[in-house]
Amino acid sequence: MKAFLTILVLVGLISSPLKADIHLLPFPISVKEDINKLNYFMFEMTLEDPDLKKRGLMLCAEIEELEGTLLCVSGTKAYMNQAFSRASLFSEGRVGAEKGRIYELDSQEVLAQNEALGNNIPSDEIRGFWDTLAKTCPTSGNCTSPEELELYEKVMIPMSFKRSQFITITQANDAVPYVVLSHELKHAQYFWDNRFRETVDRFWNETVTEEDRERVRNELGKYYNKNDEAVMRNEFQAFLLERHASMHTLKDFVPLYQDKLIQKLREAGVELIDSK
Repeated sequence: MKAFLTILVLVGLISSPLKADIHLLPFPISVKEDINKLNYFMFEMTLEDPDLKKRGLMLCAEIEELEGTLLCVSGTKAYMNQAFSRASLFSEGRVGAEKGRIYELDSQEVLAQNEALGNNIPSDEIRGFWDTLAKTCPTSGNCTSPEELELYEKVMIPMSFKRSQFITITQANDAVPYVVLSHELKHAQYFWDNRFRETVDRFWNETVTEEDRERVRNELGKYYNKNDEAVMRNEFQAFLLERHASMHTLKDFVPLYQDKLIQKLREAGVELIDSK
């Protein structure tokens, strides 16, 4: 995108003091062309404003390469998860945390989720989280954090007016951001692209051996519900196809399956989306 920083000036993120720490940019960004500029801009902002670094900063924008995908980039993992952890738990749960339940902000389940490096949450799950919270908060006292409320008001409500369906993915600039972004983009493709999803599901069921599927379940089961096959398939492909996959969670399966899955996706006419 041309004149990227000039556009940020025009929307008031450089030339005037920040009135809030979470912003929805009024234009899409390219993960191939603009993500480095966005990350550098955020780094400069926190250098210039020590208080902002303490509070946290999050910029959200739709991405050009995958329509209906909202990327929220945070300066720190802690700030990202203060805004997203409970909605993420509500969406898919994790080991020791039940899907569809709203946990207290200081619960062990939320504290564990606060170690997440990234998130991917469909809009229906975000709405479900907020609908449930609105019903239970008055009687339970288990209500919103300031970060959750600001995210909802300044990002999720405007996005819901714009699109009936979208998926939100996140990264934090202090937590291997380019690996995380690569991983979360695969989740977004799985969500939006039927060819991608059908190819992955078929590959999981027909190419990956049952012995290896169980090994994958056991490995991913350290973090996710291993009995949720939809989550297992989705996380399998994201960890297998992410940047530097041979160094991370499913590294033992990369030599066995990565090239084969990429070939199947190519045969289906799918182009993998990633940042530079």
